[in-house]
Amino acid sequence: MPRSHTEQALVLRVYDVGEADRFCILFTEGLGKISARARAVRKMKSRFGGSMLPLQRVSVQLTESSAGYLVTGAECLDAHDGCRTNLGAYRDALEACELLLKSLPEKETAPAVFSLTCDFFKAAASTYDSLSLIAFKLRLLSEFGTLPSHQESVVSHTNISETDQLCFSRRYSGFCLPHEDAYAARLSPLTAAFLRSVMTEHLGHLQAISPIVKTELTQILSYLISNQFTMTSAPSRVAPLSVGSPTTPTW
Repeated sequence: MPRSHTEQALVLRVYDVGEADRFCILFTEGLGKISARARAVRKMKSRFGGSMLPLQRVSVQLTESSAGYLVTGAECLDAHDGCRTNLGAYRDALEACELLLKSLPEKETAPAVFSLTCDFFKAAASTYDSLSLIAFKLRLLSEFGTLPSHQESVVSHTNISETDQLCFSRRYSGFCLPHEDAYAARLSPLTAAFLRSVMTEHLGHLQAISPIVKTELTQILSYLISNQFTMTSAPSRVAPLSVGSPTTPTW
């Protein structure tokens, strides 16, 4: 017998199918990531067609059967219009959706990730700052348990204090001290300070950072995310990195 659900959801992606249907990938608060078909929502007379669009937060009524989920009603709670009127915010929101589509398992609840994503969409739509996406990615990796600790060396497992020179090692895929990996990238003290504070700051009220810090964080995240989703085994050799100043990442 079909079961009914009413869920708060974020619309991650949609596909037009048939003459008027729409196939939606939703990140719901109570069911996790699911796929659902919304029948006839592309018709002019549809009562909820405007709600089932990417980047929107909606209250959605679902009917579950052996054939999957069917959307029977929806109400837009937040359209996040700023993500459509600002090109940078739109690009960052789509990148966040793509990351969630790749990383979230099917039908597995992740309330902390759902709340984090709602906060990110709201921040991106209200006052755009590319730093919000960096903070979102760091917190997302932390929620998944794949963000290396910046307080403990990945090599020796000793504590890294606030006064130590923080480095990022591609060889060991984590943070370490300078003497533990001669090819590790030496990070700015401001980057280390941001890593310590980003987990508690609100995504809409992040303190401005220098271009060097933003570059270092972007490069670290690019490596970690690429390593998580595309690498199947650790490299047998790590090419030497160019030598840079202590405040310049040696990537």
